[in-house]
Amino acid sequence: IEDYDTDNEGSSKAEEFDFEVVVGDTISTGHKRGDTIENLIMEVKSIKFAHNKEFSDCINGIFPALLQIMLEEAREMTRGSEMVKIMTCAKQLLAKENGWGYGLLRPLLQEDIDRFTLIECLEEEALNDDSPFYNLFRMMLQVLHESELVTDEVFEQWIDERQEEEDTDSGIGKLFNEPFVQEFVEWLQDDESESESGSDDDSD
Repeated sequence: IEDYDTDNEGSSKAEEFDFEVVVGDTISTGHKRGDTIENLIMEVKSIKFAHNKEFSDCINGIFPALLQIMLEEAREMTRGSEMVKIMTCAKQLLAKENGWGYGLLRPLLQEDIDRFTLIECLEEEALNDDSPFYNLFRMMLQVLHESELVTDEVFEQWIDERQEEEDTDSGIGKLFNEPFVQEFVEWLQDDESESESGSDDDSD
């Protein structure tokens, strides 16, 4: 038994290194210090390559940290309800082209799986106990859509997968079937239908 414990010392130490937590801490600390986006991206990439991870693993560390930054910045605001303050911070942080979070995420979104991971991170955060992001989930999806951090194709893939979810009474299934989320789904599908009919008219 003693030999077994000795052999497993190395593996237990490896398990102690939580890649996503380390990446998230890097982002939170860098934001507080005012580090440049370029330096933070280099730092995240160096951690990624050192531990042989994927870009989606990086997103799993970065986006929850950005959501926490939104909450912290919202607490410092004096005007507006909690929801209004959080969404104001979200729109500023993820604003296309000039948002701090946008600039951080955009170069790391290499493939559709990375973009899909953004939605999954948001779902996970929304499902945490007492998270304000549950009721803000639809509006956060709208922000991801407007910033084009998540493409229409990835949203369609997400909708297809969530519509196949069997458990609609709890977790992800319940969140997806909330009326306010379904409003976004219907809006997205209507928007897609209009785009397709518009392109058909152009080809006539």
